[in-house]
Amino acid sequence: MACILKDYYKEGVPLGDSTKIVLGLLDNDKVIVDEILRDYSRFRLIAKNLESLGFLIHTHAPAAPEVTVRGGTLVLSKRPYIPRLRRESVPTEIGRFVLLKAVRDADWQCFREFYIARFVNIPQSLTKETKIKDSIRVNYYPQYLPGNMDHWYGLHLSLVKEINAEKVLGRQENIRDESLKLLDPYCRGFQAKSFFNRPLQQPTFRRLEDIVDKALAICKNELLGSSYVGHCETLKTLIQIFMLNADLFEDELGLSEKIIRILKDRNVGLLRSNYSILTDGRGFIDDRGTEQLSFKLFSLS
Repeated sequence: MACILKDYYKEGVPLGDSTKIVLGLLDNDKVIVDEILRDYSRFRLIAKNLESLGFLIHTHAPAAPEVTVRGGTLVLSKRPYIPRLRRESVPTEIGRFVLLKAVRDADWQCFREFYIARFVNIPQSLTKETKIKDSIRVNYYPQYLPGNMDHWYGLHLSLVKEINAEKVLGRQENIRDESLKLLDPYCRGFQAKSFFNRPLQQPTFRRLEDIVDKALAICKNELLGSSYVGHCETLKTLIQIFMLNADLFEDELGLSEKIIRILKDRNVGLLRSNYSILTDGRGFIDDRGTEQLSFKLFSLS
């Protein structure tokens, strides 16, 4: 199958450099911006990968790209208005989770095909990465020229490593869509403990209420300005940051269901929109009816 991403480069999406790029754009850091605009620089190619995954968007080329809502969630834990976190690992953990959701929304089928080809079906006798790549191209992707294959392979290998997919999925011989649900952030079978590689508990409803109230206060005082309308993906990520900091977590569907109830109790309006899930995320998901609903905006007015 052909990759649906509009652009892909072997430089991948290393979280450290990706974070520097997004923060640099948000803060208008001249050094970072100039590096992104420099032809064929490493940061420019990583930025193009970030754009393909919905973290950045180009609206005024040839100017620097802009950070999307999804891009903002990647670095949310590093913004100055976030209280100091007890767990130093949280910024990396939430970054990996945000990247996983971007892969799920932008590239899931292609990611699945790559994972099966690279980590499940490859002969154990092949150990060198170049030999593995050549074997995959010959047996699965003969339509790719070697140069194109280098970039496609490099990006997807980077994604697997950055989200630590092998830790969750392993090398199952007959991995299928059912198995992939273990890594699917929008599935109730998502294995949070394996993904974050540490013990986590579901929050009690009362504890979640406290966390939601804390996140709403930050949104009201620091993020929303005079409009009092914000993005649900941002609010949800803020809640997840505080949850991870307290050794808590819950899958997106279960968490959304509870947060929607809490927000309605606090007279917080929830709005649907036609914003792209690629750039704005899925927000709060309500799947209790016959149709799955996605609330992408909230209003405190």
